[in-house]
Amino acid sequence: MAQKVQVLLVDDLDGGEADETVTFSLDGKSYEIDLTTTNADKLRDALEPYTKGGRRTGGRASGGRG
Repeated sequence: MAQKVQVLLVDDLDGGEADETVTFSLDGKSYEIDLTTTNADKLRDALEPYTKGGRRTGGRASGGRG
């Protein structure tokens, strides 16, 4: 008998169904957070002044979300 397993991501802030996992780093520590598109956009908007003023140190190239 076959089994089908589905993973449902839950937004770590509001408990809604998450659309993506966002990865970020701060003070040498890496984090992952599951967020709805709305909350992911809010996080990116909040960090934008700092990411524009900072310099990249590695990681993957900028591109799509997710």
